[in-house]
Amino acid sequence: MEALATILFVISGIGFILGLRMLGRPETARRGNLVSAAGMGAAVLGTLLVILDRGSTTGRMAAVTFETGGAHPGPPSPA
Repeated sequence: MEALATILFVISGIGFILGLRMLGRPETARRGNLVSAAGMGAAVLGTLLVILDRGSTTGRMAAVTFETGGAHPGPPSPA
């Protein structure tokens, strides 16, 4: 799983660099934004793979929190 995470990190770096380069011209700015966003998604996925691969309980909780969009049971809000 470490190899897959490494590949995702390389892809994310390439995506960031290409996306930033494309942001320099109005004709390619939208596509550059999408390429950069895809690079960020690859980086987040790679990070989650590393966390889950190491088997830490805290890492699993962080992954679940990320997957649910940050929704977690907490203390009730005051009314």
